[in-house]
Amino acid sequence: MTTESKRLKQILQNAQTSNHLNLNIDEEASVCRKLFLDFVKFVQKSADLVFPSIFLLEIPTDQYSVKEEDFLCHLFHLSSLKVCILKGGRRKSGVPSRGGLVSLPDNFGRLKSITSLDLSFNKFSSVPCCIGELTNLVDLKIDFNSLETVEFPFKNLTALKSISATNNKVQYVSEKIHLLPELQCLNLASNKLTQLPSTLCYCEKLTHLNVSKNCLKCLPNTLFKSKSLVHLSAAHNDIDQLDFDHDDDIALQCLDLQYNFIQLSEDSKLPSCILLQGNVPRPNGSTSPGSQIEDDYDVPKHFLDFDTVSVKVQHHCGGRYTLPSGVQITFPKGCLTADTELFCKLITDDASGFDLDVTDQLLSSILDMRPNGLEFKKPVRIELPFSYSGFDHQKRHITMRAMSHCLDGSSTCEDLNSELITQGGISKVVGYTSHFSLFGAISKLIEDSIEVKKERSCSLISSANPQHKIKFEENSVQCDTTVTMQVLSVDQNIVHEVTETTDSFASDILLVDVLPETTVFDKPVTVHLGLPYQLIGKSFDRSKLRLMKCSDGSETWNDITSTVDLIFSTLDVSFKIDTFCMFSVIWSNVNGVMRKIFQRQVSYQVQFIAMQRANLPTVVMAQCVQSKLAKQRMEQLKKEGYTGEDSYSVVHELMEGTKFKVKVFGEVQVKYYNDNDRQHMEEKVLKQQFFSQKSPDQSGFCRFCIEPTSNNKPTSTGYVSFHRIVEHECQASVRISPRRSPRGPPQRVKRTHDASGDHGNRLSRDNDVTVPIPEELEHLDDVLVTLKQLDTSLNLPDEREYIYNYDDLGSGMFNEINLRFIASKMGADWPIIGTALGFRKDAMERIKLDNPGQTDEQIFSMLRKWAILHRHEKECVETFIEALKTAERLDIADIVKRIYTDGLENFRKKQRRELSDLPGSSSES
Repeated sequence: MTTESKRLKQILQNAQTSNHLNLNIDEEASVCRKLFLDFVKFVQKSADLVFPSIFLLEIPTDQYSVKEEDFLCHLFHLSSLKVCILKGGRRKSGVPSRGGLVSLPDNFGRLKSITSLDLSFNKFSSVPCCIGELTNLVDLKIDFNSLETVEFPFKNLTALKSISATNNKVQYVSEKIHLLPELQCLNLASNKLTQLPSTLCYCEKLTHLNVSKNCLKCLPNTLFKSKSLVHLSAAHNDIDQLDFDHDDDIALQCLDLQYNFIQLSEDSKLPSCILLQGNVPRPNGSTSPGSQIEDDYDVPKHFLDFDTVSVKVQHHCGGRYTLPSGVQITFPKGCLTADTELFCKLITDDASGFDLDVTDQLLSSILDMRPNGLEFKKPVRIELPFSYSGFDHQKRHITMRAMSHCLDGSSTCEDLNSELITQGGISKVVGYTSHFSLFGAISKLIEDSIEVKKERSCSLISSANPQHKIKFEENSVQCDTTVTMQVLSVDQNIVHEVTETTDSFASDILLVDVLPETTVFDKPVTVHLGLPYQLIGKSFDRSKLRLMKCSDGSETWNDITSTVDLIFSTLDVSFKIDTFCMFSVIWSNVNGVMRKIFQRQVSYQVQFIAMQRANLPTVVMAQCVQSKLAKQRMEQLKKEGYTGEDSYSVVHELMEGTKFKVKVFGEVQVKYYNDNDRQHMEEKVLKQQFFSQKSPDQSGFCRFCIEPTSNNKPTSTGYVSFHRIVEHECQASVRISPRRSPRGPPQRVKRTHDASGDHGNRLSRDNDVTVPIPEELEHLDDVLVTLKQLDTSLNLPDEREYIYNYDDLGSGMFNEINLRFIASKMGADWPIIGTALGFRKDAMERIKLDNPGQTDEQIFSMLRKWAILHRHEKECVETFIEALKTAERLDIADIVKRIYTDGLENFRKKQRRELSDLPGSSSES
């Protein structure tokens, strides 16, 4: 029996007890594909499909072929099926793949019990008609397909509350959509809509409508008269008029019209619920958002040679600047009042101090733009490349985050209204900013927000899961209050591992934030928290379900079941509160279990690697990678010349952005060449951060040299030790929720971030004052390394040895004394020599960032890197001299040749002297 067959057998056995059949259990699409094919064979042999009680079915459709469509015909036996997930979406090189589903069998409509259907990431060109027969369907997702219309039999879908059809090609929505009596949320973002059906106003329960990133030129006036619509997003469209009666008592609490072409007079008075950031005059001939961006930002193009650069922008013509890394910054005409010198720097290896929430993921390098806080008259466009290879079950949104530091040491941040593009196979996030700061691409949980006003009642419904909602009564606040909500989906496998039983489960975790932070509601707020899916529609002992609460800034989860009244329905549990934090419900809580579940949910399983170069064991590569990638990364390193079969640690758990330090102890030690080298290694090389979405070959690793503590042993053993850097409260990066004001720089001030707490390793900014804080380390694990006496000669030689040690050709030539002497002769044009030596521009940029403002150290670092890579090649000296000649530095080539010739002659003289001293040698010899 194959491994896949064994796994399928185990899955089927578990499904009989848990009523949850999930074939989407592995990161590798090929593994899930084999499981699926085995399952298809099983279904074909078992005509009755002996799982009538299956509640949830999840099947990946990646590589799904038309030949296998008959398989879906057997699903009608699943009479208890409520949640059906048939989706693709596996990612390769940061781009989500599409599944192979193009249609559903006609008898699929016999699955009357289905309440939730997810067909995302497939190839549907139209909504399958059989969906119109699913009379109990509540939630329909068909994102990332090829739909051109949203049209199907509506009249039987009397329970449908939510439709999501984002990232398709939709140009038309049926006028019959008003026949959905329970429709509450309609998400049609990122399509090609030019108009909306006029009947939307007759959807009496529609509260949330998202039509952003389309081609709309106007919005139906009837929408503003809707008595139920509270949130309408139409950002990034082609709208140039805002046509409604300002005196109307509109029900809308948030109307997002950012990045359109709406122009208002200075005396225009609009309700505070309308967001108009990024609206610019329409250029002549513009017909769509895409053409508008190109025309309005049609400025001279400049391609820069370095990722750290200073440029002078002409205020009358602007400019588009492209860095070697792919970052693109576009300054539109007239964004500056005068010609201005601007500075940008791409920080690739240190994100200390960039604000991340515990659920966020950093996807890119950090772009540092200065002068910090510089204001622009027109938005500046930034394109930031990112990589996103993760596959989790959280509903996430990729956006650009901007972070600014204030002179008092505090910081502010905002999440820009962003869009995603792909250029030449490279994914980029595009954002617009009116001021300079730090910018990074992040993946965050989908966030919903609402402006609570004193005189109105309102509701906040989660777009990630409409079962979660918060209701506010009239006069519940004294002033306008912003409430944001995120949903963290809980992996039930983690619950089973923590509780050590398969009979336990927990609901999603609601993360709720309030601004102003000190808000206390005058009237109790009703929270509806969706039940764990195992309990939906079932009878159960309600006394075993415990309501858990974690206050802001605390790690302790408290059982508050006895302090509130819980009201149960078939879908959710509701309760009243007057302050917000994090909430979840868990089955039969045990002390400390919820804290462990949350910690596991926001952490990643990692392993530490320490491998030695096969032909140069003194060179060590140390790294922290996700456990699921450890084997793959080690195989990659072996191909690059590293060795070690057991050069990895056990599995640990780290959170996003965790800083760790590498130390060496035992009979080996880190090799330092001088005090400057020691400081550089301690601060820049041996300190790293873990980021889950960054490719292992681009982040979180360090290379360094080791040497034996004593030369008296034939074999020296030691350990590469990994330690987590424990951050004090004033050092921790605490995320502040995005600002909600439509204009001006971000206003929210971080509460606990102290700009002085990063030991000089934080992101640089103006007026920094460093206050040292003792470094506290928590030991994590050790990896064994070994050096044999034979290998010690491979280290760079000491000063007293350099003129004689030419038996291993090149090792005596490229010692520190010679390299520093050669470096002193190169000067500011050293990058030309670096190119001739084979260094890429990005590698030289990294050397510059590691040694800011120190030209001699930059050159020495480059020469040392080249020496380590090439000093054991037979023709290394000749290769070095030829590179200098290619760079037209014949003066340095002559110096190198003279050093080599003199050193080689001295070595031969020493050999002759040693030979004459041997016993039995004649004086003539």
